[in-house]
Amino acid sequence: MTVPLCKYEYGMDMGRPYEQVLVRAEALGIDITNSRLWSETTEARRLLHSYKVQLSADEIPFTNWESLPDRALLAVKWHLELGKPHWHWVVFFRSGTE
Repeated sequence: MTVPLCKYEYGMDMGRPYEQVLVRAEALGIDITNSRLWSETTEARRLLHSYKVQLSADEIPFTNWESLPDRALLAVKWHLELGKPHWHWVVFFRSGTE
């Protein structure tokens, strides 16, 4: 099974404290205890959209670090829970040349 990756096309630097993003998520009615957050992109996309970050509709499989776009919504820590894929979402920014 491939882990989805949503290419981050346009937007702003998300360098925001976790607590600030959590407050925004709660204001949007995003419940961080909802297990859909770990298996679907809908809520992560909605949160990023509230910061004016646009994501492509396409999801591409991760093959290696070099092939990642400079910015991406990346699924990490893939695992199964009750037979359903789950992961943790991170916003990936490539910095410098490494």
